[in-house]
Amino acid sequence: MASEAPAAAKFERRELVVVVKCLNEERHIRNCLTSAVEAVSGMDAIVVVADSGSTDRTIEIASEFPVRIVRLTEGRLKSCGLGAQLGYQFCDCDFVYILDGDMTIDGAGLKVLLQQLKADGTLAGVGGLVEEMGEGNYEFERRKIERDGAISGEVRALDMGGLYRVSALEGSYLTNPNLHSHEEKELAYRLTRAGGRLYRTDQNVIRHFGKTQDTTALLLARWKSAHIDGSGEYFRFLVRSGDVAEGLRRFWNLALLGAAWALGLTGLILVLLGKPLGWIGPAATAGLYLLLFIRFLVRSRSIRKAVVATVNLSVLTAAFVRGAARPQRNPRDWLPAEVLK
Repeated sequence: MASEAPAAAKFERRELVVVVKCLNEERHIRNCLTSAVEAVSGMDAIVVVADSGSTDRTIEIASEFPVRIVRLTEGRLKSCGLGAQLGYQFCDCDFVYILDGDMTIDGAGLKVLLQQLKADGTLAGVGGLVEEMGEGNYEFERRKIERDGAISGEVRALDMGGLYRVSALEGSYLTNPNLHSHEEKELAYRLTRAGGRLYRTDQNVIRHFGKTQDTTALLLARWKSAHIDGSGEYFRFLVRSGDVAEGLRRFWNLALLGAAWALGLTGLILVLLGKPLGWIGPAATAGLYLLLFIRFLVRSRSIRKAVVATVNLSVLTAAFVRGAARPQRNPRDWLPAEVLK
C-alpha cells in the first residue's frame, strides 16, 4: 500500500482545513457542520468530513452543507485515530483543526486560536476550553471531575480537539490510524518530542455532546468497538519508540493490574502443579484489588461508585492487554477511501 497520497487526490490548497471525523453521528452532525461552516466563513478554509463508514443518515445530512466528504472504504480499519488522518491525507494546508462529529465549534474562538498560532512560531498546536455536555455515566462524570479540556495554559496534549501547525508534523501523519483512542495524546507526544509547544487558551471554543448511555452500556459499547483498547495500542507505540518510561508513566495503573493478573494466574498454575507457595500470587492479586477498592471508596465516599470504578478499571485493563497485543500497520500508509463530495 502506498505511503504517499496520489497528487491528484489532494483537495485545493487552503490556509486552514477543519477535519470533522465521524461515524454514525446523525444525531449531532447537523449542528456540528452548521457551526463549522459558520466558523470558517470568510476565511481561506474548507471543512472536510471524514466518515469511517456510517450506516445512518450522517452522510445524507452532511451532503446538505458546502463541505468536502470522504469515506473510508474498508470498515475493518475504522478507529478514532483513523478519522482525522482519513481527512488529513486529502488536505494541502498550513493549519488543520481536528473536530469530532458530536462537537460544535465557536467561530470567534477559532479565529483567536489561528491568530495565536500565527503569532508564536514555537507553538505546534493550540486549543480552547471544552464544555463537556455529556452526563449520566462514569466516563463523563470522571471527565468533569478531572476537568479534561477545561484548564488553560501550556499543556501536554490538546485532548478534545485542537488547531495544529502542519509544518510541525515534519511531513509525517496527523493522527495514528492504529489507535482506537489516545490519538491526540500520541500526536502531542510526537510534536513535543520534536520541540513544539502546546497551549490551551482561556477562550471557549468547543462544546462536546458525548454519549448518554449508562455506565454499563457505554463500557460494553467501548469494548465492542475496541475504543478502550487505545491505551494498550498507545503503550505499544511508546515501547516500540523506545520510550518504555513514558508508557509506564501514562499507564502504570493498567500495567500494574495486568501484571497482578499474570502473577495470580501463574500462582494458580503452580498450585495445580502441587506447589503450595503458588497461593502467594492469587493472594497478592486479591490484596491489590482490596487496596484499589479502598482507594476508590475514600475518593468517592460511595460503595456503589467504588464498585463501579473497580469494575471499570478491570475492563480497561483487559482492553489494555488486548490493545498492546494487537499488531500495528505503518501509520503513514494511504488509507483506502472515496471522495463523495
